[in-house]
Amino acid sequence: MTFPVCSCDACKQMCSHPCLPTPYEAIKLIEAGYGARLSYFSIYASVHDDGTFCTLRPAKKSEEGLKREAKYIDYTYWGIRCTFQDEITGLCELHDLGLKPIEAKLAIHGGKPDYSLSDIRDRIEAAWNNTKAQEIVREWAMLYCKDKILLTNLAE
Repeated sequence: MTFPVCSCDACKQMCSHPCLPTPYEAIKLIEAGYGARLSYFSIYASVHDDGTFCTLRPAKKSEEGLKREAKYIDYTYWGIRCTFQDEITGLCELHDLGLKPIEAKLAIHGGKPDYSLSDIRDRIEAAWNNTKAQEIVREWAMLYCKDKILLTNLAE
């Protein structure tokens, strides 16, 4: 299946909020050498606080390897973008490599997905809510996480 590339302002604006990969897509990003450009993201709280779970996703520029606290933060006001958004073209550098996460592939403004974008995000988040996916987060953290307190918590 191929996905269109659009360079309109609406599609470029989508990069103000990094897209969510599936656990499989996160593994592919790590294997392709992009692990250091991801961030740890807890859905509601730390996986060790109350049984909630964590995901990996492309980081905001300057937040690579760090934990993000809030579920949805709009950084557009400050001009902070996804680490994979090319500064000149405004396009995702992962698209042509076949590594662009499915949420972003389906989010193109002219696309007509079978589900709403929030439903797509919920489905992808649910794919992280299992032991195997949480092990991916722990393995990533041991290699790339800059937050030493988080590393201690994930190791427990």
